Amino acid sequence: MPPPSAAIDADRARPRKPAEVISVGATGKSALARAAGWTPWSEYGAMAVMNAELITTSLDLVAERCADPTFLVYQRLFAREPEMEALFVRDTDASVRGQMLYQVIETMLDFVGRRHFAVGMIRSEVVNHENLGVPPQVFASFFATVAETFRDILGEAWTPAMEAAWAELLSALRAEAAPSPG
Repeated sequence: MPPPSAAIDADRARPRKPAEVISVGATGKSALARAAGWTPWSEYGAMAVMNAELITTSLDLVAERCADPTFLVYQRLFAREPEMEALFVRDTDASVRGQMLYQVIETMLDFVGRRHFAVGMIRSEVVNHENLGVPPQVFASFFATVAETFRDILGEAWTPAMEAAWAELLSALRAEAAPSPG
């Protein structure tokens, strides 16, 4: 069996739609999360595990209702931050947006899991995006844009417990995306 990193690299190399990442199925883990050896934070207490399960459950429900939420997520982003749309002028088939949403979902799954790469990914992408003209506060707000879009997709299926779990996740993601002091 190849090492997990080889499986992750092979999995990342194949094209996919965001729904493939957010569909966690009966195991509570996406195919990518399974390949990465994802396990909820059981060592960090019941609240962390419950929140990870609520996040993955909500992602599974989104995947059932919307095969590809990319258009909806970016429609919300561009309504909120119209100047960001110009950065995607060459993305005529939305493949870049789809790949970016895929990476955000993958990062969220890792963040509620073992955090193998999420923290480093977030911090490096804040810098990368700033170099492309995306202010850090806009980068950090994208996580909330995703969550709000998913909440709208789920409608009444979005529970108060999911809302609380996502609020906790978004708070932690904002903290990671915040500029370091000094």
